[in-house]
Formats: sequence, C-alpha cells, structure tokens
Amino acid sequence: MNRCTCTCGKTKTSVIYDYYVPRLSDGEKDHEKLGWESREAQYRRFDILLDNTAFPGMSVLDVGCGLGNLLDAFQEINIPVEYSGIDLIPHMVEQARERYPDARWFCCDIFSHSPFREKEFDVVYASGIFNINLGNNMGFLMRALNLFFSLSKKYVVFNLLSDHSRNQEEGYFYYNGERVRQSISRQFHLEENRIHIISDYLDNDFTVILEA
Repeated sequence: MNRCTCTCGKTKTSVIYDYYVPRLSDGEKDHEKLGWESREAQYRRFDILLDNTAFPGMSVLDVGCGLGNLLDAFQEINIPVEYSGIDLIPHMVEQARERYPDARWFCCDIFSHSPFREKEFDVVYASGIFNINLGNNMGFLMRALNLFFSLSKKYVVFNLLSDHSRNQEEGYFYYNGERVRQSISRQFHLEENRIHIISDYLDNDFTVILEA
C-alpha cells in the first residue's frame, strides 16, 4: 500500500515526510508549512468544502489534518462539529492538539491501519493530500476513496489540483476532472447525480463531493 511506483523507489510515507518536514522549521505561517500558495487560497478551498456539506453537530474526519486549519475554518463560520483529525507527521499533530485540545487527534497512516469504526463519521474531508506526485496518484486516489466510503455515512469530500492549471509545478500531480469522474463512477458504481465537481473558485483546483 505504501510503496510508491515512481523511479525514486521511496515509500509513500517517506515522500510525504520529505515534502513537509523541512517546511516545519522554515515556514512561519501555517499555509507556508503546508505548501499552500497563500492563506487566502487555503481557506478558499475550505469555503468550497464547507459551503456544500457542513451542518451543525455533524461528525467529521479530516484526513491529512496538518495543523488543524479545517477545524479553524469551521469555528470561523460558527458551525460546531464533532471533529477528528489524523495525520502522518507527529509535529503537526502535536501543534494541532495544543491549539485545539478538545478535538480528537490521531497520528498514524490511516491507509495502513485505520483506527476508526465503519461508518463512524457523517463526512470525511481531505484537503490537499492528493497533490504530491507519488508516482501512482490515480491508483492511490481510488484506494483512498474506498476507505473513505467505508467510514462515511453522508459525504466524501476532497480537492485536487487541476490539469487546466497554467502554472504546473514539478513534484505535484494534476488531475483531469472528467477522468476522475469516470473512474469514480466506474469503480464505485455511483450514479452521476451523486458525483459533484466544483471548479470555478481557483484556476488550479477543483473539489469533488461524493454522496456516500
């Protein structure tokens, strides 16, 4: 599961560590540590996630929670939720736990071993976790969605970098929205009206909302 098929021969976990850990000491602001181009862009992505799926009192799993900024976004719009965040990188989870001690935080690879029960959450969110080029991104995306569907009762929501971006950078993976739609429909036997793609908010990004 964790083996990356690119020529580097690294595991998925080591590729992610190599990307994020050096940023933790250099970047002073959260969006810099997490690799976003700006705080505005990071939170614009959150706006799209939450505008379409958030409701008070819901149970939320934030996969790749980083520093807990999605929980901050919920609080900014005054929507109380039962939040759980999970991430690979201990330093990030430690910082998130210090900021929000009342939330549930987990530090492990959810794709190797999930600590959660089946259908434990109303909504599973993933913002930015599919952006790094791992060598087999479409395969990883489909395996991840299989897990997310097993955990979610209502929605699976995530964003992806778009292959329509005019400024594609090395080290990232850019997805074709129609190919993503077709792959999801075929693999999970979802009707078209249960797959929603939103792509009019940033030039280099689109959001996928799946009805579980």
